[in-house]
Amino acid sequence: MELIVEIFYDVGGRSSHKKRVRPFPGQTYSPSYRVWCSKALRESKGIGSLHMVRVSLVHQPQGDPYLRIGVDEPWIAVSENDARQFIVARKKCNA
Repeated sequence: MELIVEIFYDVGGRSSHKKRVRPFPGQTYSPSYRVWCSKALRESKGIGSLHMVRVSLVHQPQGDPYLRIGVDEPWIAVSENDARQFIVARKKCNA
């Protein structure tokens, strides 16, 4: 599934890594959903930048489900306007 994600600085989060990734608001998954991805890729992106990526939902026997970005998946930079248009178009297709 394609998803728009945002790079953000997580102050007070569970992880010792403060640069994190979350779903951009208005999509199937809320910004509170955890996203796993390569630390190197995450660190190479700017805070506040938006990217279209392919994610998979991971269910684990214990703990909450999370989204995973494969290490070989491309990160396509998008503007906030493009992200909002993508979300509106996706909602129209699913209506």
